[in-house]
Amino acid sequence: MLAVRTAEYDNLYTAGLSLMSSETPTPGAAPPVVDTEDGPVTASSIDYLRQTATDKQRAAKALTDRIADLKSQTLRAQIQAGSILSARRSEWASADRAPRIEAALGLEQLVARLDQNVAEVAMHPHHGLGGLVQSFKDRHETDSLHSQLRSAKAELDTRYGAVADLLDGPTGIADADSLLDQVRQNLQQQRDLSAQQETVGAEIGRLTDEIKRREDAIATLGFDGLGVQADLVAHGIRPIATSLVLKKNEVAAASAQATLCRYRTSTRYVGGSQGVSIPIGLGLRYRVSSFRGHPVQSEALSPVDQGTLVVTNQRLVFLGSKRDVSIPIAKLLQVEAFSNALGIAREGKEAREIYLVLQPAYLVLFIHWVVSHQS
Repeated sequence: MLAVRTAEYDNLYTAGLSLMSSETPTPGAAPPVVDTEDGPVTASSIDYLRQTATDKQRAAKALTDRIADLKSQTLRAQIQAGSILSARRSEWASADRAPRIEAALGLEQLVARLDQNVAEVAMHPHHGLGGLVQSFKDRHETDSLHSQLRSAKAELDTRYGAVADLLDGPTGIADADSLLDQVRQNLQQQRDLSAQQETVGAEIGRLTDEIKRREDAIATLGFDGLGVQADLVAHGIRPIATSLVLKKNEVAAASAQATLCRYRTSTRYVGGSQGVSIPIGLGLRYRVSSFRGHPVQSEALSPVDQGTLVVTNQRLVFLGSKRDVSIPIAKLLQVEAFSNALGIAREGKEAREIYLVLQPAYLVLFIHWVVSHQS
């Protein structure tokens, strides 16, 4: 069984790893969302997600504005209906609203008195020096009266609204009933729009979370690993162009520039000899002893060739300038991903092959997907 390990990325792959699509989904067709161990991931580019999130934020703002406008319309209609019903209280069954109507009528009287007081102050004559002093006093009084008048009118609107609030059936007063119908329709629209707003808000939250997770993956791996994963799960392999001559039913899935390296063993001897050194003439000496040094072996990674590493649905192929290497997927024993290389172990070969690549995690996604879909 193939084992995939990561030396520097602890969770480099998950079940059902997939290929990232750079395509923009067809307008009107929502891209599929794939459930992964890292959460739901959309099979689309991260730029598409960002644009979608921006569009939904605009939609949420438009819904907020529309709801606010409806609330304002509803309040005005309710106030107008309450004013009509208060004025024509004897023409409809208003007994249960009597206290509210009385409160409204009391505010009507207060507003009328304040209006009258403002008018009376405005009519004061202002002649000579005394008139100048009086004009300052009148201006102060007028400002105070206007402030009281604004407060009284606002409270009167509240009282009118209370008269018409939650009136279910028709009152028999056509003007008021028309306004109350508008109120009920507006309230229903507000409920519908609020439900839409909640849905859009949840979508924005999901998109924001996914974008953050995908940005974190890009920062760690150097590419959109979650997007690659989701696209492969949703769409399978997207064939790429390659110079590799493909076999029947073979599809190239991914490729990368690579340097093939192998571990080479070197031996050096540590130690010396013991014994008697005898001169034999001509500056030469003969040592009567055996060499007692011991060999020390070490391994070093040496580059062998440069070329392209191609992942297909059948093989892992290295196309080099000096040599080519073809490994059937079924022969793979282990794929070890480092920060800058892939270690490949296969059946029938003791030594591992090392491929230096820029983004090893990217190739691991495709290799694992191909392995998991072998029949």
